Amino acid sequence: MKVQMYQMDRVQVTLPNYSYVLNFEKNFVHAESQALIKDHFPICFYYCAIYILLVFGGCRYMSNRTKFEPRGLLTLWSITFHTQSTYMWSLVMNIYHHEITRIRRHCFHRVPEAAIDISTLVTIMYQFFFIHGSR
Repeated sequence: MKVQMYQMDRVQVTLPNYSYVLNFEKNFVHAESQALIKDHFPICFYYCAIYILLVFGGCRYMSNRTKFEPRGLLTLWSITFHTQSTYMWSLVMNIYHHEITRIRRHCFHRVPEAAIDISTLVTIMYQFFFIHGSR
């Protein structure tokens, strides 16, 4: 980590430099990149102009056409998607339920015994405080 030192009115303040410089940034030559940008600028300009012409020309071309109603296709797609999602959910839940049951058996096999132990401990502590608290 590089540390930069700044002089401020006879007091030195140390600020750590947390920026990480990648290898291509260390060897970056600004003149070469500017030349590359200048060489390719007309191509970028042409692509932008074609895109704008397609958007506005397409809007003008489509304004005189009849409206496209894909309601039937969208309904079919939605039903198919729902059926596939339900099927995949059932497959995943079978595996998930099996794994969760196995984990529960492994982790919580002593839960009833622990509940009895805790209730016994609570009863003993209650009796202890009742007997020793009355003195």
